[in-house]
Amino acid sequence: MNLLAKEAHNVSNPAKIARLINNRTVLEGPEIRAAAITTLGKFALVKPKLALQIQPILETFKTKNMRLNNFIIELLKILTVKLEQEQCFTSMN
Repeated sequence: MNLLAKEAHNVSNPAKIARLINNRTVLEGPEIRAAAITTLGKFALVKPKLALQIQPILETFKTKNMRLNNFIIELLKILTVKLEQEQCFTSMN
């Protein structure tokens, strides 16, 4: 998953890869789920157009596991700021 996140900017169809990663979050245990959530977050940061699709996915993974839940909340805050910056940059050009 870490390799996928590192290569996100080189992927020709990032939405397909994000869907594959999302499937891991559903099918695997907590360790893989945490890695998949991290990878989805990295994907969203590298591919801002995907961020709007990834944010709701991350929202669905808020859990009773407080550490993972806090991580997702912080990740969503970072994505929101990134999207706002992208919108400001786009509107300036």
